[in-house]
Amino acid sequence: MTRHLILAGALLCCAGCFAQHPELQTRVQTVEVRTPVRAPCPDIADVPALPRRVAAEHPTMPRLPDGSEDWHAISRILGAKVLELFGYADRADALLQNCSRPD
Repeated sequence: MTRHLILAGALLCCAGCFAQHPELQTRVQTVEVRTPVRAPCPDIADVPALPRRVAAEHPTMPRLPDGSEDWHAISRILGAKVLELFGYADRADALLQNCSRPD
């Protein structure tokens, strides 16, 4: 009896191997997923040049004929340099904002 059960089980296993299975159907589904992507950084040519230091442009500050400092001339030099530095900072900040914002 045990022999018949083993034979019957083996036949059922073999029958499952030879049976025709239904054909698989492939379906492609496209889903759009939005992900933030950083904008590419600017070219090196677009990066503003760092302004020169005051000491590089004016190694000595202007003096009056009596040897004292000419504060009017010095304040014009320093004021122009401050404006130049703020212009540089504005251009650099605009580049960084464009580079770091997601599209």
